[in-house]
Amino acid sequence: MPAIRAGVRIALPALAAAVVVVPSAEAATPRCGPPGGAGRTVEVRIEPASAALGATVEARCPGRRGASLASGRVTLGADGRPAPVRLRVGGARVVSVRASLAHGFGVMSRRAVRSDGRRAVVLKPRRSGAWLTLVQNGTAHAVVTTPSGAPDRVTRAADRLVDYVRRSTGVELPRRAPLAGEIEIHVGGRPNGLAGLDGDGFVIDAAATADRIDVAGPTDWGTQIGVDEFLERYVGVRWLMPGADGEDVPQLQTLAVPEEVRSDEPANMTRQLSGLPGTVQLEWAERNRMHWRTRFHHGLYNVVPPRQYFAKNPEFFPERREPVGTTRWQPCFTEPGTVTAAIREIDAYFDANPAEESFSLGVNDSSGYCETNRDDSHYVATRTNSLGRAHMSEIYFRWVNEVVEGVLREHPDKWFGLLGYSEVNDPPEFQINPRVVVFVTEDRMGWIHPSIERQGHDQLAGWNAVARQVGFYDYIYGAPYAVPRFYPHRMAQTYRYAAANGVTSQYAENYANWGEGPKTWLALRLSWDPQADVDVLLREWFERAVGPDAAPALASYYDHWERFWTERIPSSAWFAIHLKPRRLPYLPFFTPTYMDLVTEDDLVQSRQWLEDAVRLAQTPAQRARAGQLLRAFEYYEASGRAYGKSEPAGEPADDAAALRLLSDVERRFTSARAALDLFQQFSTDPVLLHPTQMSPTRGGFLGSPNLPDGASAALVDWLVGDTTQSGATWLRLRTLAADPQASPLRSFARLLIADAEGRGSLLVNAGFETGTTPWSLWRATTVGTLARNAAAARTGTAGLRATGLERGGPTQIVPVSRGVYGAVARFRVPAGASAGGVQLTVNAMTADGRSLGQIAAGPIRSVATISGRWVGTEVFVNVPETVGGTAVARIQLVAVVDNVPAGAYVDLDDVGLYRLGD
Repeated sequence: MPAIRAGVRIALPALAAAVVVVPSAEAATPRCGPPGGAGRTVEVRIEPASAALGATVEARCPGRRGASLASGRVTLGADGRPAPVRLRVGGARVVSVRASLAHGFGVMSRRAVRSDGRRAVVLKPRRSGAWLTLVQNGTAHAVVTTPSGAPDRVTRAADRLVDYVRRSTGVELPRRAPLAGEIEIHVGGRPNGLAGLDGDGFVIDAAATADRIDVAGPTDWGTQIGVDEFLERYVGVRWLMPGADGEDVPQLQTLAVPEEVRSDEPANMTRQLSGLPGTVQLEWAERNRMHWRTRFHHGLYNVVPPRQYFAKNPEFFPERREPVGTTRWQPCFTEPGTVTAAIREIDAYFDANPAEESFSLGVNDSSGYCETNRDDSHYVATRTNSLGRAHMSEIYFRWVNEVVEGVLREHPDKWFGLLGYSEVNDPPEFQINPRVVVFVTEDRMGWIHPSIERQGHDQLAGWNAVARQVGFYDYIYGAPYAVPRFYPHRMAQTYRYAAANGVTSQYAENYANWGEGPKTWLALRLSWDPQADVDVLLREWFERAVGPDAAPALASYYDHWERFWTERIPSSAWFAIHLKPRRLPYLPFFTPTYMDLVTEDDLVQSRQWLEDAVRLAQTPAQRARAGQLLRAFEYYEASGRAYGKSEPAGEPADDAAALRLLSDVERRFTSARAALDLFQQFSTDPVLLHPTQMSPTRGGFLGSPNLPDGASAALVDWLVGDTTQSGATWLRLRTLAADPQASPLRSFARLLIADAEGRGSLLVNAGFETGTTPWSLWRATTVGTLARNAAAARTGTAGLRATGLERGGPTQIVPVSRGVYGAVARFRVPAGASAGGVQLTVNAMTADGRSLGQIAAGPIRSVATISGRWVGTEVFVNVPETVGGTAVARIQLVAVVDNVPAGAYVDLDDVGLYRLGD
């Protein structure tokens, strides 16, 4: 078999894709040619082509210490093949050429090369024999085999190897035993080097014999990952984004593999991202080595299932009431019978599923602890934890230890995963069973702020002191955000910190928006190897995605949004929510006030960069990827124009001014509608679709935009003042309100008219004129006061004043039926106030008063830009017939007042709730 032998093996970064020629700084004054000599060139080509991918080529003046003249990298040309590198060497007539090959293939060089530009310099290995040629000139010199009776995953991996080699070379490697002179690529089996490797590790052994390459791991998963490594390293394949357009497959005439042994294993046992809908995205993630190996998520509803235990043991559940759904409740951990029940259920699970390695003891989502409920007989007074929530870790982990010890008596080799989350965010003061893996929850983009980073580091140190196995659980959300949440360098720092401090698993709620380009790909790469150079990875992704000419524009686009999140956001009012003593483990992704920082210039410049990327992309695949990113940006663009920065609305001086304000509001509604339309169009695209759990119609993204502060109140005040109701503003609003097509803009117009006319409100005592009944005055903490006050009146004799209130507000419950509703409230803060916010939210409720959760939240109105005058805020809600299968009979309107400094106040008055349509 013709083979090419190479000697030196070095480990270089695996660079790929883009024709880049960079003259060296020394080239301006070369020492090996006449000053001011004519521009001469050297064209360099490397063989075999599979060795050329990502190689760095340099031309120097002859001699040991010759000056560098030019350098460049071998990348893919427009035909998808490794392109020659053309080096400009000034006036130098004779140069030396050196190529440093990527992937550890070695170094090639030639001395005394003439720079006449007449023919390409071809660099080949000096010795033949240690390169195994698999494909050459349209002919297969290798076959692919698997062990007899190989598992499906191994067989599929072997088939995939054959498929991608065919797509790269046009040659299909036979799936049969080798003939004389053929090389056997054996996928699976037990080659040397597997001992001690992690189950996801692999060995690629091309050095044991002259006619065989083994690709295998200790497990089927390890073998699959080994095949994907083979395709990436030797064929040059990259899986950049999900779908056919997301694959980059170089076109090779020769495919050769060096005689070497490659072995690798992951830094993290579990490398899992949730929120990847559909097989296209999941298969893409597997190609990039995603693997969930430890079960740990919310799951106590499976451990003590109400359908099985409530009838006989109501004492197992909060307030002895049967739980609805899988959230907002926990089994009572201080009730001894729950330990016995949990052991029984888990033993039965492992008996029925002996191959399963782990079981989740993760708490159910959204709190609901018996021991923190003063109305429950299991109530226990506890301190608050670092998130400002009840510290339940001592109680919960005692229960966990008892359950785990009981299960291990029958199943001693099993693992148990769980979440360090919310009320169990902080470690207990005692050791946790060593078979328990604790996943510590935190949105670590928050570590852009030093105080949050210090808390995170302290938290990990605390968990390491009591737990043998610790994993990171992150929230790298893309879909709920309306601009690219891109922070690769902070991500890389976090992965490196985790690896250096004992973290052995990485899980993240991802819910990707693929407009974020390399973000998800990068997360999986760094989960496997936290020490990888993030800048090298980003450069590789940009160049392979859109080609060398377009890559700088794409890199500028993502660099811009990285600076947005890491430089502008930390000092924003939006991020300040995360700095409060009581906070969630993730950033407030359903609160769109970060969009206050988005300017029109951000949107215009971003579009220019992406249009440049589309224009400069060379191949059809590159243009398709660039076009896909531009298409994703259209959603960001529309969202930015709907929710982005705006100046506070002043009082209109005349009807023309009121009409101009209304026109600006209409434009924002149109942009919001465009964003929602794109979201719906993306739902049929296997890549661009947003996971349904992260719909922008939640949390204030209802197709209703972020209006200029004070706009709705200013318009209503103008309407009230136009007693003839005949001005252009009234006429335009009536036209919008009469639109037969339901829309958020129609609802807005109807809400303004109803509020101006003061008719049809569903609330009782909306202006607090007769005391506070039937309002409930809710306070989330004991900090601050909330009381009726005559000085707080906008109209009438009284209003409601929140003084120094950390979080709380008035709530009222009203009966409703399915349909569209809108609510408004007026509020005022003293002139000069700089902190605090007001937001209207809506909860669905059953006929007997049980909450079914929040179904709408309006924008948070920050007081900083509107202090000293009465302004308004609003919320719209589509009330469904049911939530989670339970009938909705009432809604609870909450006017949330947040973060009022000590000594400061917010006044509330004239709240209204109106039915706006079916």
